[in-house]
Amino acid sequence: MKVVDMVMGTGIAAFSRGPAGTITAWNDVAEEVLGLPAAQVVGRPCHYVVEGRDDLGAYCCERCPSWRAAVSGKPIHPYQMQVRHGLGRRIGVTVMILVVTEDGGTSLVHLVEPIDAAKVVFSLREESSSLAPDREPSLPPWTRDLTFRELEIIHELAVGHDCGMIASRLMESTARVWDQISSCVKKLETRARPV
Repeated sequence: MKVVDMVMGTGIAAFSRGPAGTITAWNDVAEEVLGLPAAQVVGRPCHYVVEGRDDLGAYCCERCPSWRAAVSGKPIHPYQMQVRHGLGRRIGVTVMILVVTEDGGTSLVHLVEPIDAAKVVFSLREESSSLAPDREPSLPPWTRDLTFRELEIIHELAVGHDCGMIASRLMESTARVWDQISSCVKKLETRARPV
């Protein structure tokens, strides 16, 4: 199977970086998750497009750490980082890399899964409910009063979606999304609502 076919046939966000360091394939799911159309990114240097950063700063660079590991035969473990979204914001993602060798050389197929803050907090809540009564849960205090749906909406706002897009993605009416945003604003005691 060719690298391009592998990327295009994947059901999660995926793109490939070829031997020259440029993006050689970018699937429809990557367009949706990262907010950048394939026509705008294919052929451009991977590190310029993705602009990945980990806790220590810039991760994606011309001397790509994943590429160096791949060509030296070292395993590349999944990792998390912040990447640039087409709307100019940064989003958290988990990246898994497949090293693929074919006639044209070695390529890195990046499988990118957005980190859903609402689901992370929900699972932490579930985990903390099983703690012994004398142990204090380690959840941020601001999450305790929010419903799972409100956390989903906060996540959608954080990645740059407007109310219409959120309503569509969560299969809610726009009015209901506004009501839930208003509830979040009240519970979090903030002063402004997103547009």
